[in-house]
Amino acid sequence: MIHPFIRTLQKKIATWLALTCLVSLLGACSSVFNSEKVNYKSQASALVVSLEIPPDLTQLNKDTRYRIPGEQVSANAMGMNTVANTAPSIGATKTSDVSLSRLGNQRWLLVQRSPEDVWPAVKQFWLDNGFVFVKEDDKLGFLETDWAENKSNASQDFFGKTLSRFLGSVMSSGIKDKFITRFEAVNNQQVEIFISHRSIEDLGPSSSNPLSSYKSKAADPELENEFLTRLMQRLGASETQVAEASKAMTGPAQAKASLDNQDKFSRIAYQEGFDTAWRRVGVALDRSGFTVEDRDRKAGLYYVRFVDRSSDGNEPGFFSRLFSSTPKDEGPQRYRLKLEAKNDAQTFIVIQNTSGQADASKAGAKIAQLLLDELK
Repeated sequence: MIHPFIRTLQKKIATWLALTCLVSLLGACSSVFNSEKVNYKSQASALVVSLEIPPDLTQLNKDTRYRIPGEQVSANAMGMNTVANTAPSIGATKTSDVSLSRLGNQRWLLVQRSPEDVWPAVKQFWLDNGFVFVKEDDKLGFLETDWAENKSNASQDFFGKTLSRFLGSVMSSGIKDKFITRFEAVNNQQVEIFISHRSIEDLGPSSSNPLSSYKSKAADPELENEFLTRLMQRLGASETQVAEASKAMTGPAQAKASLDNQDKFSRIAYQEGFDTAWRRVGVALDRSGFTVEDRDRKAGLYYVRFVDRSSDGNEPGFFSRLFSSTPKDEGPQRYRLKLEAKNDAQTFIVIQNTSGQADASKAGAKIAQLLLDELK
């Protein structure tokens, strides 16, 4: 005769097995019917809301370039000027003012509006997609999101969210992404918008390293294109226009950059004029993991910081760096990128040291190769 306790235990085990199978089936069904390619929204990022100013508060005009020094200024007068001169910044005034452009392997949006009109809409676009910003500069036209995980492969129904809540670390892919949006003004009524992707993978502990470490991953052009087309639609283009623009961007790209070896250093020969080269180098730096500290367009200079990682791209975690007995490297090194226009159809890119001399080191050659890979 089976003991009542054993019979009860058997029933509980059978119930738990049935529930587990049900959750698995529901999760599979939700994965089948989930058409989202990207989903970076989380409980933390979902709390991010845009701060709207109440309609009874007058906005002050930040642009005082044309005001005479010492002149008396009233808030009402500045507010009246703002109302008269400010156009709606969210939503397109016409659907034909946004287009998708391509040069080499790089794509971007060309918007027939001023950078000031486009900036708030693009910023809100990233917030609505579940991101938060770690750096934003409207003067430089630069937005950088924090690291976030793509949850598109996870079940988003009740059971999926419940499991994710209790088993988040187990269900995590360990891969996190960030996106950099760069605005380049063509003129007062035209702006180009570039989106660059960066990715890292948490390798976790290993036999040789008991603490967590990270590995840099290559940028994913498909993710960049996905957000470009979504942003294109947010700015007013229809689904048909987006589909036609994406279709026109397919096909092999013509190489524009090549390595031009000199006696003691290498430089990149780019088959475009200075304006195009300047914009594309800025985006190439974003995608390659450089930190742009400053730039001087008139002098054709980018001031950057670069860390020469190991060939496997591994980067130790915080505790690993704290307790490791391995000697520390010299840290980020500063370089200059000098753009010199030979003519209207060719620009040379030279890697320089902090003194402004052409850099002939191995690190300089590696920088040149990284840029070459992005500019092709």
